[in-house]
Amino acid sequence: MSLGVCIPDLIEQGKIPKAKARQAQKLYDELLTRYDHEMGDAAAKSAATERTIAILKGEAQQAKRRKFMAIAAQQDAGARMRTYNGGVKAGKPVDPRAAVAVMVRDDKASYSPLELRQRAIKVRVHGMMDRMLADLRKTVTGKVRDPALESDIVRALNGEAVDSLNAREMAESVRGAMDYLRQRFNMAGGHIPKMEGYDLPHRWSAQQLRGVNFEQWLGDVMPALDRARMIDRDTGLPFSDEKLRTVLEETFQGIRTEGWSRRKPGSAGASSIANRHADERFLHFRSADDWLRINDQYGAAGPFDTVMGHVEMMSREIAAMEILGPNPEATVRFLGDSIIRDAQLKGDASAINKANAAAAQVRTLWDEYSGRNAAPVNERLARNFGTVRAVQTSAKLGSAVLSAVGDFAMTAMTRRFNGMPATTILSDYVRLLRPGNKDDMMLAMHMGAAADEWAEMAAAMNRLTGEELTGEFAQRLASGTLRLSGLSRHTMALRATHARQVSGLVTREAGKNLEQLDPAFRAMLGRYGIGATEWDGIRATPLTQERGAGWILPDKVADQKLGDKLLEMIQSETDFAVPTVDLRTRAAMNTVGRRGTWVGEIARSAFLFKSFGLTVLNLHGRRMLDMDGWSAARYAAGLTVLTTLAGAMAVQMKEVQKGRDPMAMKSPQFWGKAMLQGGGWGIFGDFIGSSESRFGTSLGVTATGPMFQTASNLADLTVGNAMRAARGDDTKFWKGTLQIMRQEVPVASSLWYVRPIYDRLILNNMDRMIDPDHDANVARIMRKAEEDGGGYYLPPDLSEDVRAPDFAGAFAAPPEQ
Repeated sequence: MSLGVCIPDLIEQGKIPKAKARQAQKLYDELLTRYDHEMGDAAAKSAATERTIAILKGEAQQAKRRKFMAIAAQQDAGARMRTYNGGVKAGKPVDPRAAVAVMVRDDKASYSPLELRQRAIKVRVHGMMDRMLADLRKTVTGKVRDPALESDIVRALNGEAVDSLNAREMAESVRGAMDYLRQRFNMAGGHIPKMEGYDLPHRWSAQQLRGVNFEQWLGDVMPALDRARMIDRDTGLPFSDEKLRTVLEETFQGIRTEGWSRRKPGSAGASSIANRHADERFLHFRSADDWLRINDQYGAAGPFDTVMGHVEMMSREIAAMEILGPNPEATVRFLGDSIIRDAQLKGDASAINKANAAAAQVRTLWDEYSGRNAAPVNERLARNFGTVRAVQTSAKLGSAVLSAVGDFAMTAMTRRFNGMPATTILSDYVRLLRPGNKDDMMLAMHMGAAADEWAEMAAAMNRLTGEELTGEFAQRLASGTLRLSGLSRHTMALRATHARQVSGLVTREAGKNLEQLDPAFRAMLGRYGIGATEWDGIRATPLTQERGAGWILPDKVADQKLGDKLLEMIQSETDFAVPTVDLRTRAAMNTVGRRGTWVGEIARSAFLFKSFGLTVLNLHGRRMLDMDGWSAARYAAGLTVLTTLAGAMAVQMKEVQKGRDPMAMKSPQFWGKAMLQGGGWGIFGDFIGSSESRFGTSLGVTATGPMFQTASNLADLTVGNAMRAARGDDTKFWKGTLQIMRQEVPVASSLWYVRPIYDRLILNNMDRMIDPDHDANVARIMRKAEEDGGGYYLPPDLSEDVRAPDFAGAFAAPPEQ
């Protein structure tokens, strides 16, 4: 009997739900229509019945598997939380921080957090594509270095003949990386079938599709498709014309509505990520040129960025399923509910309050990780604010590299804490800092560093400001400024150096068992769940010969989970050495208000340039809080001394960059500035001994963020001058215009080697033409500098003789006030 006859009876007997029956009937009817053209009526009904039953059984088995894995993930999370900080004390509730540690790093949790697992997966995949990343990494302008090679890779992925052996090898590495992600996604509970000849994912632009109707898009896309390679996932057969049109229209509407066309009003949306991507891979293009043409018309990114975006998305989702199960939303609720329930049953009011706060933090961290916080309420408002913040970055952070000397202090402290020598870092740093040193950087990529800086144009900008939603030009302007300043290269080189030297330490110590290791190094391993058995597994890894030496590379460890732990350790400790805005900091900054709302965007603007200081407090401050009293005091003292000394150097470098002699260092004001500078709060150090910041604004205005400083300048130039004119007072229009030109012009206002020339040759000459008191003002500025214990070796208007900086004055006694 055919399934078409059986379905009504199955519904009546209660053996199949109506929704499942409708699905089965639709699938059966579609298959029957296809088979009717190929065989007789009875054979067609039989074949359609067998195929439908097989598909439904496969889906049922997948559903059972995911349900089992979801339950197992929750049980595993509960067991891991009970190991937090040495285990649960008798009669006490689980420490609420144990749930937070499932999401983000915590020195008292030896289990893998979600944040670090995602990065470990990404490092592995980047290592598979190391040569492509090295050869196609972005230029200062944000373009790939070799567009012809990029196009050849797309052709090779499409199976076309390509003369370039380099392109063919890179295409093969991309294909292998994509399949690794697919297999690991499936192992975590997903279901993406293998498709022969699958080339590249496609990142469609919702904005581009909103500008056309479906018929226009279909007319452009349909001739470019390779129908023979496009298989209907429901039937396992090539698409019929009618079904293909239907699926393409659903795809079009899904992209242009950002998924809302597939959701019902009032529904919570899909909570499981295990089913994603199974139906996103059916589009195949006839040729690479067709792919490139359609991508130019409707794509959101070029081929290189498409691959990097796919790696980012898949690694994020794989980590979520590996740590939280196929239904992460359910596990996030479980984490919060379990600590609250435990506190209610065993704890007092204080424990209950802590559990409630931790449960809310877990939810906030998940919302940040999953991208819910990134979805703007008003995209135009969010993009406009983000663009202005990116321009502010270009206008005001071009000299931030002078502050980066503080990174060496935090690197030294991190190394000392982990039993690593602090004196061997400079030689590797100089080697990795050298432009064009691809081979050393590619080696560092396998150790957990360098890839982000090559894969993401805005890596240095995100380090200082967090993730932004901006226009492409503004993002390129900001990240280009930071690259021109040297900050991007410094960040990449120092992070790669630390990661390389942690891997070197692991390699050198591989001949010892765990008990023979230096206690500090052994403690570092223990913080990431690497005990005696795990250490033996790591040190049994065959050495990889690279750059004239043998290395234990984390992505070569036989046990993938163990290799991930090692990568997580290297990534985490590198963050302590060279702080980068992490998930905890981003989540804290984004809880004030939703992105794309006035409250949320104003809050983000107030945090601009302060996220780095918050990250330092979050990382090193939290580490200190987890220590006992004496150890915490020693750590705090060591970090304070090192960062203050580094801050002193940064303060003096900034003075010299401004054309002034170094400051006298025997004053309390100088060391107050140095302490704040070394800790990432240099902008507030400007107020010690001064009533204005480096941008010429008050403490109150600076505390609210640089965008408000700009708004204050513009308000004074427009409204302020209008009010002065109404009162009959002299306006300050031209002086205000020069002030804005001095502070708000991208690149010129901030880039450390451009600003002195811009100030003296352009702005000061303009000021001389419009201000009759110019000479008197310059004389006053120079006299004030001398009274403060220094002077200008490069005078503001070059009217005096130019001389060398007076470094001896830095060690003189400060002038009498």
